[in-house]
Amino acid sequence: MKGLAQKALVLAIGVVIMVGVGCQEGEVPSTKKARLIASENMQLKKQLEQRDSEIEKLKSEHDRQIKLREEQTAKCLQQKQALQKKLQEDIQERVDEVLAAVVEENARLQEEIGELKAQIEELKN
Repeated sequence: MKGLAQKALVLAIGVVIMVGVGCQEGEVPSTKKARLIASENMQLKKQLEQRDSEIEKLKSEHDRQIKLREEQTAKCLQQKQALQKKLQEDIQERVDEVLAAVVEENARLQEEIGELKAQIEELKN
């Protein structure tokens, strides 16, 4: 879009120069002036082409950077999900360990209660 605007600007400048030269009091532009104008036009066209190529390079670099950032973001999300899964597994493992210890302790205490009840019964008799 900018390239089109720049080209239009160069064309407008060229037309203004041509009109300005043509409006002079019947003076025919010399070949030297015509060559100078043509040379300036060529330089402006080259500058436009260079600017257009620079814009294209910047656009491609920008696109490459965006793609790189998207890949990094996807990789980070995968790592985050893996860490969350690992965390859940670790928590479940610890809960299972604690639960097993509690069940084991409960069974031992139930056994001890049974023994103590038996001793109480013996002492009563």
